[in-house]
Amino acid sequence: MTRKKCMGSELSVFKGREARLNLAIFTILALLGPLTINELQKHVSKEKGLGGIYYASMTKRMRWLVTYGYVEEIQPKEGSRAKTYQLTNKTMLSMIFN
Repeated sequence: MTRKKCMGSELSVFKGREARLNLAIFTILALLGPLTINELQKHVSKEKGLGGIYYASMTKRMRWLVTYGYVEEIQPKEGSRAKTYQLTNKTMLSMIFN
């Protein structure tokens, strides 16, 4: 019987092609608090190497992060239709353990 090699303990959110974008989103939301996708995109585009992020890419990434529980939508302010996003406790813990 062969023994399986350990795959490591790194979370999937910090692996792969999306890792830099995820980390940038988490850092910005942790520092600035809840933001809309437009505000988040402006801040992410200032990060080194992430300048060419399109709105559609940010929307897909945020939808994925909401689905897996890393980010949550909060109710928009009155008079605003834009969804606002904030970090969950799961994300805070994963950033600490990363």
